[in-house]
Order: sequence, then structure tokens, then C-alpha cells
Amino acid sequence: MKKAPKIILTVLILCLLAFIWGNSCLPGEESDVLSLDVVSAIWGILPDGVTSEQANNIVRKIAHFSEFGLLGALLCLRFLRDPDVKLIPFSLAFSCAVIDETIQIFSGRGPSFIDVLIDSAGAACGVALILLIFRGKRGFAAGGTL
Repeated sequence: MKKAPKIILTVLILCLLAFIWGNSCLPGEESDVLSLDVVSAIWGILPDGVTSEQANNIVRKIAHFSEFGLLGALLCLRFLRDPDVKLIPFSLAFSCAVIDETIQIFSGRGPSFIDVLIDSAGAACGVALILLIFRGKRGFAAGGTL
């Protein structure tokens, strides 16, 4: 990969990490207000019987998965030409997930092993999606199929 795209991807990764870790620095009450704002925005499409607390928990878990899915995808693109393209992005994303939960200790919130697993699953999906896309591009370029 040329130098400019690597720099752009690195900047995007750092911006995403600043967003993720910035949210982890928020006190629990502030973080809760943000996720409850999302719950309020989607309340009309939720099934009957879902409580505000359940919806808040689901929104938080989807946010974890999505943020780290994007992180995994960006890391995979950044290291696409590396022979360890599967291992490096996932390892870095896993490390970022552990750091994310560690930051929460200092913001008065507790770390969650479940969140590390959700983050890691999101990162793995992001990496897998990029690898599938690029595998498909190579296959179509060579006249093959997926």
C-alpha cells in the first residue's frame, strides 16, 4: 500500500480510538445519558415489553460491537499487505478492548470481561468482512468466484 493511504488509515484509527476511549473516560452517569438518548430515539421501533433498562443494555452492547467492528476493518485495511493480516489487526483490536475496559476503572465504572468479548467479536467481524471483500476482488479479477 502506498504511504498516503496508510497515513490516512492511521489517522482514522487514532480518531476512532480517541472516540472509543473518550467515551470510556466519561463517568457512568454521563455515559448512561448518552445511551439513553439513543434509546429514546429508537423507542418507537422496539418491541412491546422491552424495558428502558433492557434497551439501554442492548444499545451499549451494539455500540461496543460496532465501534470495534469498524476498528477491526480499519486495522485490516491498514495491514492488508502484511503476511499476518489476520493476526495483527485482531491482536491490536483485542489490546485496545482491554485498554478500553481498563480506562473504565479510572472513570468510576467497572470493567467488563463480557464487553472485551463483544469488542473482540466486533473486531473479528470487521477483519473478516474486509478479508472477504478483498478475497472476492482478487477472485473476480482473476476470473474466479467467491
